[in-house]
Amino acid sequence: MSNFSDFAGSGGGGYIYTEQPYDATKYALANKTGLLDRSDLASGNSWTQKTSGATARKDHSAVEYNGKMYMFGGYDGSNSLNDLWEYDIAGDSWTQKTSGASTRDSQSAVVYGGKMYVFGGYDAYGSTYYNDLWEYDIANNSWTQKTSGATARKDHSAVVYGDKMFIFGGIDSIGNDSRNLYSYDFVSTNYTQLVDFTSDEREGDSCIVYKNIMYEFGGEKSYGSIFYNELYAYTIQEEYVGKVLIPII
Repeated sequence: MSNFSDFAGSGGGGYIYTEQPYDATKYALANKTGLLDRSDLASGNSWTQKTSGATARKDHSAVEYNGKMYMFGGYDGSNSLNDLWEYDIAGDSWTQKTSGASTRDSQSAVVYGGKMYVFGGYDAYGSTYYNDLWEYDIANNSWTQKTSGATARKDHSAVVYGDKMFIFGGIDSIGNDSRNLYSYDFVSTNYTQLVDFTSDEREGDSCIVYKNIMYEFGGEKSYGSIFYNELYAYTIQEEYVGKVLIPII
């Protein structure tokens, strides 16, 4: 892989799968094809190119469920997208599924209860920021719009813990970076604004959950004026934010 920026990855079966973004300097617009590479975690530090599928894009989202990757939306160099593709990891094959939501990129996606939830994002054509939530039923191949909430944003992060999704940071509809943290309850469908982040606003960061703690790393402020290498820990049950410093080497 020659370009690692703006990719989305999801682990499944001992592998990390990454779809390369479209690189206008290397591929003609008329023949934009995504390249899927595999990092083999089980047998050791090697990459194998797999079957290409979908069209090339960046700023899409991807999740893994039941041995399959679901890749949604993104930006193809001209327009935001709303197509959905399923990649069967065992079968090394692609299937286009029902398109859903409106065209967008830089959204988040998580899996809960056998369904994929897509929140927020940005439509490059209409310069529209979203705060809507869409549910994709994997078994029935159908989309349902759910209750909107939080503030509209793109380039945020989202994770699931228990029966809740946690949405953090991003860029809001007037172009400001955010340090807001919201939870969405899948059972009650209610949003709750939680304690604000204790450091600078940021977007383009990453978050994961381990046990009952959400770990947030990196990101940028004000479109690249500051890049971060800090790691923060948010204890979900106690609503406490603590900071873990990583030294710059």
